[in-house]
Amino acid sequence: MGFLYALVAVGLTIIWGLMEMINFAHGEFLMLGMFGAWWLSVTYGLDPLLSIVPIGLAMYGAGVLVYRLLMRRVQRGDPFTQIFATVGLLFLIQNSAVAVFTSDYQYLSNTLLTRLSGSNLHILGINVGVPLLPSSSARSSPSSSFSRSTS
Repeated sequence: MGFLYALVAVGLTIIWGLMEMINFAHGEFLMLGMFGAWWLSVTYGLDPLLSIVPIGLAMYGAGVLVYRLLMRRVQRGDPFTQIFATVGLLFLIQNSAVAVFTSDYQYLSNTLLTRLSGSNLHILGINVGVPLLPSSSARSSPSSSFSRSTS
């Protein structure tokens, strides 16, 4: 999960650094890509790792479309205009995704990643790769949290 946060943060940094634009809808494109990978897997049986190429091309096209229709118009304007435009786009994408995919959790099993992880545990109907368990338990244990004494 931390990798996804880092990916969004790097994208926001690049957009701000190169284009000097504020894009609050950046993470929503990541969400659309994830739903697209899930949809390709459910509909066509395409593994999510293999769907990176078609999803990447589709998201590139969506990004170009949003830039040409919205971002170019507000790029040189007031920063508040950029904020309002991208927050509006954020709400539009979020609510469209909820309308199309619902707000229920969507699961995939028997994917390439779960097969690569070695053995799986079936806990309450959820497949969990065994190598993922030690890393998740280490992150949630109190001794793994960073604390600094101020003495």
